[in-house]
Amino acid sequence: MSSRSRGSSTSAAARRAPRADRHRSRSRLIRCQPGIDLKNSLKAELKLGNARPLDLTGTPLFTVRRSRAVTLGLHNPSGQLQVVHLHGHHFRLLDRLDDGWKPYWMDTLLVGDAIERVAFVADNPGKWLLEGRALERPDTETAAWFVVD
Repeated sequence: MSSRSRGSSTSAAARRAPRADRHRSRSRLIRCQPGIDLKNSLKAELKLGNARPLDLTGTPLFTVRRSRAVTLGLHNPSGQLQVVHLHGHHFRLLDRLDDGWKPYWMDTLLVGDAIERVAFVADNPGKWLLEGRALERPDTETAAWFVVD
C-alpha cells in the first residue's frame, strides 16, 4: 500500500475536481447575481414594431449609471410576435401581477400583444443595443440603444 493512499483524507476524485472559485461557467455566474432593486430602478419603455433605421448619433433610449437597476417596458402594438434581444446584459421577466419575477435570466424574449416588463442591472459600461424583429417579417427591425456610464 502506498503512502499516498494511507495518509490521504480526501478521495482521488475530490483531488481531481476543479475548484469552483476558479472555474465558473458563464451560466453559473448569471444564476448567482444578486436580486434587482425594482423600487429604485430606472423606468424606461420601448415601443416595438416601428421599423426605423438605427441612429447611433441621436439620443439614446436612456442613460443609466453603472450598477443601477433598470425596469424596461416592451410594448408591441404591431399585432405580430416580436423577438427582442438585449445586448450586453441579462434580464429577468417580471410577473404581470407585480408580485415578483421569473427565476431565470434571459437576454432574448418573445413579445406578443401584451406589454412585457423586464428588469436588469446595468453592470456593463458602454453603449448597448436593444433590437426587436417580427417573426413573420424579419426585414422589419426595431432598434434602440442605451448608455451605461
